[in-house]
Amino acid sequence: MFLQILKTNEFGRSFVEGVAGGGFVMSFALALILLFFHEELRHSWSRKIFKIINHLIYFFSKREIPHESFLKFEEQLNSGIQTIHSRKYELPKVVAYVAADWVCNILVLFFAFKAVGVTMGASQLVIGFAFGMIMTVIPILPGGLGAMEAAMTAAYSQMGIGVGHALAASLLFRLFYYIVPSLASIPIYWGLQVSERRHYQFPKASVKNTAGKESENDG
Repeated sequence: MFLQILKTNEFGRSFVEGVAGGGFVMSFALALILLFFHEELRHSWSRKIFKIINHLIYFFSKREIPHESFLKFEEQLNSGIQTIHSRKYELPKVVAYVAADWVCNILVLFFAFKAVGVTMGASQLVIGFAFGMIMTVIPILPGGLGAMEAAMTAAYSQMGIGVGHALAASLLFRLFYYIVPSLASIPIYWGLQVSERRHYQFPKASVKNTAGKESENDG
C-alpha cells in the first residue's frame, strides 16, 4: 500500500528523491569521515584520485600536475588533519559549518535552476553538484574554473536537462556563490588589513613611550 501511494502520489515521488539525495550525501560524508580518520586509507586513495585526475587532464590538455605539487598538497592536508585531531573538541563546530556551507551551495544551485525555468528533484541536484565539486580539486584551476561548469552541465544533461539550461544554471551558480561573494569580501579584507597594521603599530608606539618614561625616571 505504501509503495502504491509512492507510485501514484507526486509527493511520494519527491519524498523518495529527497531520501535518495539525503542518503547519497550521508554516504559521501561517511566516506570522507573514514578517509579523515584512517591515514593509510587516505594516503592510498589520494594517490589513486591524483592519478585519475592526472590522466583526465593529460587526455584533454596534454599536461600533467607535477608530482611535487601533489606531495605538497598531501603534506598540507595531513598537517591540517593533525591540527584538527589535536583540537578534536572543536570538530563538531567545523562539521556544522561545512554542512551549512553545503546546504547553502545546493540552495543556490536549486534557485539557479529555478531562474532558468527548471525544477529539479533533490537527488538529481545533489548528484550533479557532487560532480561539479570533484572538479574543484584540480590545482591548476582556481576553484575548478571552467571544469566545474563543464562537469555539472554534462551531468545534468545526462539526466534529461537541456544543455543550455544546465550551462546557464551552472554559470549562475558560479556567479552568485563565488564571484559576487568574492567581490563583496574585498572591502572586508581591506578593512582587516588596515586594522592589522594598526594593531602592530600601536604596540610599537606604546613600547617606545614606555622606554622613554623609564629613561626619564632613571635620569
